[in-house]
Amino acid sequence: MNKNNKVKNAVLAVLLSIIAVTVVFYVSIYGYNNRIAKSLEYKLRSCQLPEKTELIDSESVAEKVFGNGNGMQWFGMILVKSDLDEKELLDWYSERLEPDESCELEVLEQKSPLVFKDVQTDMLYIFDDCGDSEENCFQVRIFKSSVSGLEESFSEKLLNLDFRAH
Repeated sequence: MNKNNKVKNAVLAVLLSIIAVTVVFYVSIYGYNNRIAKSLEYKLRSCQLPEKTELIDSESVAEKVFGNGNGMQWFGMILVKSDLDEKELLDWYSERLEPDESCELEVLEQKSPLVFKDVQTDMLYIFDDCGDSEENCFQVRIFKSSVSGLEESFSEKLLNLDFRAH
């Protein structure tokens, strides 16, 4: 083998190594962001349900869904059918979940299986099962956001490198 071929092979090996490390890096970030969203969903699912309330479905989403600018958003959601109203459900979950200051808790009346529409990609997020009737159905949602440029830690900066955050 001549010297030119050895140099070409060495350059190719370095390039392939850089590509492999980059792919592993981004796949890891993608997976970790999904894990954060799943943990929020689990937090809701593991919370005791109020009386006369039935868990119908749950979902988790990790990406930029609402707002302007760049940054990750993580959502954990459950769909419940309840005789309670939105305020009563919000009070129930607020007392039991005690979300930290980086999380927000919402309860929304659910009139269809649609969770939300991603305005950037037009992708629809829906609950797989909206029950027999959409009457008295509510989405209980816990979420948190990380805005690019305002991260509080190095790990948050890494998580915002996810392509879904832009």
